[in-house]
Amino acid sequence: LNELKSIFPQGSHAFKPCDASLMANARAFCRDFEASNSKLNYLVLSQGMASIDGRNETIEGIDKKLALHYYGRMQFIRSLLPLMRKSAETGEDVRTMSILSAGVHSPYTNLDDLALKRNFSLANAANAA
Repeated sequence: LNELKSIFPQGSHAFKPCDASLMANARAFCRDFEASNSKLNYLVLSQGMASIDGRNETIEGIDKKLALHYYGRMQFIRSLLPLMRKSAETGEDVRTMSILSAGVHSPYTNLDDLALKRNFSLANAANAA
């Protein structure tokens, strides 16, 4: 954050922690963020985890790795999109960056089991994310 502030001192830069393995937490975070911010220009999503454990469901019934690597990211984007649109409507630059092992994994093609309830493996979880 200090480097961002030194590069662009007139901007507002913040790190906001959230347990993004639960969609309810992500939605609550976004509601709180929207209540105190009128727009959003840049959203950087980097949540994730490394684990060799098998399927580990959250209380919401989603595998924790998939919740962090995919579903949580989509929840943040979907929930914060109205604020990003407000920035774009005024001609401001708007970007979302999702950081997760780019180019390392193969596409997941079993579209009948996107939640990996029947075909869970570490490779499938990584590929599906």
